[in-house]
Amino acid sequence: MYEDEDYEEFDASYSQEMVEEEMNLGIVSLAEHCLIPTLRSVSSQLLLLLTCCLLYRCTTQLANVPMAIRHMISSVIGLYALIYFFKGLVIDLLILVVVAYVILSILNALEVNHGPIITLLSFGYLVGNEFLLEPESWQKIRGPEMLAVMKVISIAFDLDSGVIKRLPNLWEYSGYVLCVGTSVFGAWCSFQDYLNIYINPIWNIKWVIKAVQSLLLGLLSFTLSVCFVEWFIPPESSEWWGMYRDALQFRTSHYFVSYLSETAAVLSGFGAQSNGQWHLNVSEPQHIELPHSLVQVVIYWNKYMHKWLKLYVFRTSSKYGGLVAVLATYTVSSLLHGLNYPLAAILMSLGVYTYVEYSVRYKLSVLLDACVTARPCPAHCMRHKHSSSLLPVAMVNWLWSALAVFHLAYLGCIVDTTSSTPAPFPQAFQKWSNTHYISHWIALTTYFLYFCIK
Repeated sequence: MYEDEDYEEFDASYSQEMVEEEMNLGIVSLAEHCLIPTLRSVSSQLLLLLTCCLLYRCTTQLANVPMAIRHMISSVIGLYALIYFFKGLVIDLLILVVVAYVILSILNALEVNHGPIITLLSFGYLVGNEFLLEPESWQKIRGPEMLAVMKVISIAFDLDSGVIKRLPNLWEYSGYVLCVGTSVFGAWCSFQDYLNIYINPIWNIKWVIKAVQSLLLGLLSFTLSVCFVEWFIPPESSEWWGMYRDALQFRTSHYFVSYLSETAAVLSGFGAQSNGQWHLNVSEPQHIELPHSLVQVVIYWNKYMHKWLKLYVFRTSSKYGGLVAVLATYTVSSLLHGLNYPLAAILMSLGVYTYVEYSVRYKLSVLLDACVTARPCPAHCMRHKHSSSLLPVAMVNWLWSALAVFHLAYLGCIVDTTSSTPAPFPQAFQKWSNTHYISHWIALTTYFLYFCIK
């Protein structure tokens, strides 16, 4: 373009105007070639799902119809939505649902514990599908099957504990498992949560506001993931910024699914409070992008899956020790997400990281008598002398927050959001290898610190 001497004489203010004009053109081009086509492509599918959720709620919670009819409608509309999104793959899901109910009925007749047997058989079915189905087909149906397994296992353990007094009949069971508000994209809900939406359903403007808010946040997350993240952090950025960009794309795509599942559940009647408020938050990005700790990230990544893992895995295995319970929880989470070795490596690393962080910060809080634990202390903490509002204590917490952001960028960068199947084993961890596994070494050093202060 310009020779060096010509560029030096170029007017600085005019140069700034050129930069601004190029940025404006870039935004217009981004909107024209990415933002608008992206929203257009997803709108038709969203419209179908949201229409099904509204139809389900209006037909089951607006009029006083018999409960059996409500469960039938839930089953039919949910099955229709599943067929629309997943076509013939729904047969594989229905086999799981039917076989699970038959086994539950047999175990109930024999009066033996349901939970362990149903868990083993359900995970066996998921693992079998890893090898029997085509990879692309399995990636499509894996999410709904994971949700169905979570629901079936929760019924089994709730029967054992007495939370559910009797085995649901066929229509109650199918209405719960196939409910359109929670079967396509989630989120998980208990059988009692499903029954509660039929009791004194609340219709108010806050319901509409909550659904619209979740939908708009979901669309914002989707456009960030597909269009804007790479525009903010272009491919020619440094290696570390590139890792952060890749991890951010993964996280924003997760927020999209979380908000979409939140919208579907709210439109279907889930999340109503007795005071007329609607409280159903699947994920809370503010606690993930600016985390107090990795422990907080794990909780707010998917609050309903975290609740399920806590109720049916962590508490069941906690009698064998804290570390065993943590590793068992993350192992089950990995199996639920399929035999995806990059994702399994991330989850198992997170399990170790959170255990180490929780242990170190607890010891530091005792040693310093300060609010530096992995879980934030209340505003008026009575356990510690030094509150989190003090600058030295706040600085310690900020350092842990910065470390959590670093770990998230490192862990999430190996997830390829552009492909349905993971890369070959060596290539999948190439980005970790390029950094000499620095995050894992930092975690190991942190664990060494734990022994030093113990």
